[in-house]
Amino acid sequence: MKMKESQFLLIKEQLKKLTAKECFYKHKLEGVNVNQIQSQEDFEKLPFTWKGDLREAYPLGLMAAPEEKIVRIHSSSGTTGTPVIIPYTQKDVDDWALMFARCYEMAGITNLDRIQITPGYGLWTAGIGFQLGAERLGAMTVPMGPGNTDKQLRMMMDMKSTVLCATSSYALLLAEEGGGDCQERHWRAHPSEKGCYRFRALGREDEEQDSG
Repeated sequence: MKMKESQFLLIKEQLKKLTAKECFYKHKLEGVNVNQIQSQEDFEKLPFTWKGDLREAYPLGLMAAPEEKIVRIHSSSGTTGTPVIIPYTQKDVDDWALMFARCYEMAGITNLDRIQITPGYGLWTAGIGFQLGAERLGAMTVPMGPGNTDKQLRMMMDMKSTVLCATSSYALLLAEEGGGDCQERHWRAHPSEKGCYRFRALGREDEEQDSG
């Protein structure tokens, strides 16, 4: 893929910032003269970052902003090794919310939808991302989190959720456990419409939830 000139200049400027401060990439790019990166071909010669690098940066070696700018961390589970911790600035959080809201909009979701969120909250990054995007969109959220399938189904019916955020396997489990005809359960596509509940399963199976 050919990099646009504007993209190249932005990346180069970011590299200058990262190599000028005491952070992970200053050491990762030690010996690299950013001013000598004049083309996409030069950029593609930079060393790759792999999972081991991220683990070795534990706990806060990936922090590339002053500590007073950090408002949150998220982390992998660490099941197969040292967890990877990512610090977030407020700008990171705001950008994340905006990107998630755009994903909802691309799926045809609006602020008239009711979004039921089943991925986990906490150190893992998923649930709160779905939440931030929904709030940015202006939609009503039902922040259930993982598990408690009976309550998930009860809230889904009582709140007349129109959007389900879940892994594909959990969405399938909810469908199997719910059983019956959706007309009998009064599931609806939209609070103002009649008919069968129409839910969209967003997201994918992510091994990072269970691995380090």
